[in-house]
Amino acid sequence: MTEQIVKILQPLSVYFLKESPFGEDVYIVVMNETKDVNKKMSELYQKAGEIAIVVLTPEEYKSFEPLLNEKGEKLY
Repeated sequence: MTEQIVKILQPLSVYFLKESPFGEDVYIVVMNETKDVNKKMSELYQKAGEIAIVVLTPEEYKSFEPLLNEKGEKLY
C-alpha cells in the first residue's frame, strides 16, 4: 500500500496510525503540493480500494507531529 501511495501522491512523508483522532487504521500523508490532490486521490482509490487517508500540508503536520511520532509508524 505504501508503495502505491508514494508512487501516486508523491508525498514528503507517510505515517500509519492504528488509532488516531481521524479514526482507526489511517494513513497520514504529508504533501508539499496539494493542487492536484483530488485527481491523485481518485487514482489511488481506483488502484488501492477503500483506504483511510488524511492529507496534511507541512504547516498542518507541525500540529500533529507529536502524535505521529508517538503513536504513528513512519512508512516513508
